[in-house]
Amino acid sequence: MIRGSVLFNKPLAWVIFSGDQLMAYLSLAAVAAAAQSGVISKFGQPELQWMKVCNLYGKFCNQIGEGIASSVIVSLSMIALSGISAFSLFRLYGNNGGKSNAR
Repeated sequence: MIRGSVLFNKPLAWVIFSGDQLMAYLSLAAVAAAAQSGVISKFGQPELQWMKVCNLYGKFCNQIGEGIASSVIVSLSMIALSGISAFSLFRLYGNNGGKSNAR
C-alpha cells in the first residue's frame, strides 16, 4: 500500500467524498427522471390526454428500458463508490488517525 501525507490528508478526502456524493445524487436524480418518463411513455396519462407511446414505437421503448436498466446499475455503483469514499474519509477521524497498527 502506498503511504504518504498526500493520500491521507483530511481536506483531500473531504473533496473526494463531496464529489462522490454529488455524482451519486445526480445519477440517482437522472435515473428517477428517466424512469418517470419511461412510465408515462409506457402507460400514458389519460387525465392529460397523453397517449401510450410504446404502442407506436416498440423498439424505441425497448431501448429506453435498456438504458434505464443500465443507468440503475451505474447509480448503484456510484452509491457503492460513495460508501467506499465515506469509509476512507471517516477512518481518518479514528483514534489512531488513519494509521494501521497491524504489521
